[in-house]
Order: sequence, then C-alpha cells, then structure tokens
Amino acid sequence: MLLPLQNLIDLDIRRNIPNQPTVDLYHYPDQAFAVLKKLEFLALDMAPNPIFGIGFQGLKNLKSLTFEFCFLKYLRGYTFENFSSNLDELKLTRCHLNFSEVENNALVPFPNITKIHFEESCMHLIGALNMLSPYNGKTIEILNFRGLNCPIFNSKEYPFALTITSDMMRHLKTICVEVLDLSDNRIVDFDENSLLLFDRTECLKHLYFKGNRFAFAYGRHMDELKSFFNKSVALKTFDYSYIPVRFKLKEKDFYHQGQDYHVSNNLVYLPRSLEKLAMSNIICKDIGRPFYIRQGSNLTYLDISFGYSNNAVLFEVNATNQVETGHCTKKS
Repeated sequence: MLLPLQNLIDLDIRRNIPNQPTVDLYHYPDQAFAVLKKLEFLALDMAPNPIFGIGFQGLKNLKSLTFEFCFLKYLRGYTFENFSSNLDELKLTRCHLNFSEVENNALVPFPNITKIHFEESCMHLIGALNMLSPYNGKTIEILNFRGLNCPIFNSKEYPFALTITSDMMRHLKTICVEVLDLSDNRIVDFDENSLLLFDRTECLKHLYFKGNRFAFAYGRHMDELKSFFNKSVALKTFDYSYIPVRFKLKEKDFYHQGQDYHVSNNLVYLPRSLEKLAMSNIICKDIGRPFYIRQGSNLTYLDISFGYSNNAVLFEVNATNQVETGHCTKKS
C-alpha cells in the first residue's frame, strides 16, 4: 500500500482510530511501513495496547515520532523496541481517556533522544520521572511533563496531591536539561533537596511550575529557592503562575511573624540571565516574598498581575532595565 510513497520524509496519518476502540491489543501493519526507509517524521494514533512489529526496524532515519490522538493503556519496555535508536523526539501527548500503565524501562530503546513530550497524558508525574533512568548524566533539550496527574489518581502509590521527594527526582536531577515543564501536576509541597536540586543547574534555561499548589514559605523552602537562583546562571524563563495556595485569614487566626522573621531574610535575588518572570494569579497570603532584580538584568517580560499574595518585585536603585512587557494588576 505504501510502496509508491517510499521516498516520503514526513508522514502524518493521525485521527484514524475510532473515538472508542473496540479492542485493546492492536498490531500495527509493520511490513507496510517497512518500505518507508527515508522517513524522518511519523505521526500515528496510539491504540490502548500497541504492538509495533519488526517491520518498523527499517525506519532507520526516523528522528521524530508523534502519538497525539491517544488511547494508551499499557506502555511496556518492549513497546518501542523496533524503532530506531537514533530517535531524537518522542511526543506521547493527550493520552487522557485511560490511565496509562507505564514501565520504568519503556524509553530504553531511545538512548539518544533529546526531546520528550508527555503533555496531558494520564500516566502520573511519578511514572514519567521513573522512566528517565536511561538518561542519567545525559543532556536533554526538552522534558514536557505538563498535566500528567489525572483526577482518577487517589492512592498511596499515585496520590492526587503530590509531595515531591528526593527519590522521585533521583534521575531527573542528574540530567542536563534546558527546558523543564512540570506545570499542572498538583504538586503541593517538596521535600528537602528534591524539586530544586540539580547536578547541572547551569543547564536550565526555561522552568515551568505553573498551575501547581506549593508555596515558597520562609525557612527551608526559601533557602532552597535562593540557592537554586544563585546557581541558575543560564535561566531565561521562570513561570510560577496560577498558584492557589492559601487565602488571607484574619490576623488573630493566622500567625506568620516568626521570632527571627524579617523581610530582608526572604529577599530573593533573581539571576541576571532571567528574561521572563511570570507570577500572575497567585493566591498565597502569608509572608512577604520580595524578588530583587539587580543591575545588569536581562529581564524583558514581567507579569505579577491578578495576585492575592505578598510577593513583590524590587529593582536595584539606579539600575537600568530592559522590561518591554509588564502586567502588575493586583486583586483587591
């Protein structure tokens, strides 16, 4: 069937599986695809329990593999074993109709990958982080783990409200990653030396925590945030927006002035490399968090709009700045 198209470089045949597949196990026609030896980009639908036969071994030039219309239930260690080990990019996104049971060695067939997108796939952040073991100490350009925690998760193994631990981060912390998106994963807290601890912090350029529910309180959390920023010499984007943590309580009901509390203790120096700071729509009325922009800053985008918090952004006196876009509206 595909023989007349054997010179194809890009092939996109998504949206061809029925909205509700009648069978879980699906054998893809691997021998039909085997003639596409020049193929570099392939986009398919993903069946609940896919079988990709040995015919896919012929796609040795394949660089990008996309599954977007997705009904995945099982991602095994052998699922991708017949695809090229030279694959550079994997997109397995919006698999949100079923819980995706993923094995830790599912990505072993792709040792040279540099871009991984799991956005809005129902596999839980814990499962996605565990699959990173083949990349310990390696360099990855993009890790897109946005929105992996579905409402069906509510167990000890896969909790609905997630506290990040150092064990969860044991693989990710070793990776030199440029773009890391952990947005919308219902993260409510993080243990010591976990979420903000990286062996190669200098690699990070864009970091997204958008839509979670954890706060940088004074004490350990603030100390780790300061340490992280001090090491982030290449960071260009920091997105900590749409964070609903805590409403304002009456002063008599909520004590937040510790004995050693002083606003200067919480002064957070932003890295000069930072170009975009997004902290809009934050509900977290407790302590003051002043973020300090120093002389020589590269900041061009600042959004602290629609906030209900004690966050503040301060500019160093007499410092020149390059801010081109700013949103500073506050909710009353």
